[in-house]
Amino acid sequence: MRYVTFDANGELLGAFIQELQPADSDRYIEIFDDAVYQNWTAYRANAARDGLELAPVGPVPTTVPQEVRADQFALAAIDAGLWLGIEAYFADLPDDAAGARARVRFQRSPAVRRTCDLVATVAAALSKTGAEVDALFIAAAALNP
Repeated sequence: MRYVTFDANGELLGAFIQELQPADSDRYIEIFDDAVYQNWTAYRANAARDGLELAPVGPVPTTVPQEVRADQFALAAIDAGLWLGIEAYFADLPDDAAGARARVRFQRSPAVRRTCDLVATVAAALSKTGAEVDALFIAAAALNP
């Protein structure tokens, strides 16, 4: 016998080719189709718990890029409506060595790192959360792959 077992939410727990085990007798669905059995992780128990249905596909986890090209970052910031605020932040820095160094790092770096202290400082100045900065890096990485 080929069957799958399921939990109270209808999520499948395992697939088996064996005689039905007594412990599974109240939470199993027999599978007759070989293709379904081979791909059982793509299914869940239906509401009646007497058959299978394709499991909904959840969002694909997105990893936050730790570095993007400077042009990608700038284009994503423009698309997000943040670019003018970023430029204003750097324009408002004092005309001392520290301000000049920050401007040079920002304007002349070929890439922007997520962990860069300037990213955190500018994000705080623009009242952006870490999640919003992560979203900006994700959007930037998707540009001009």
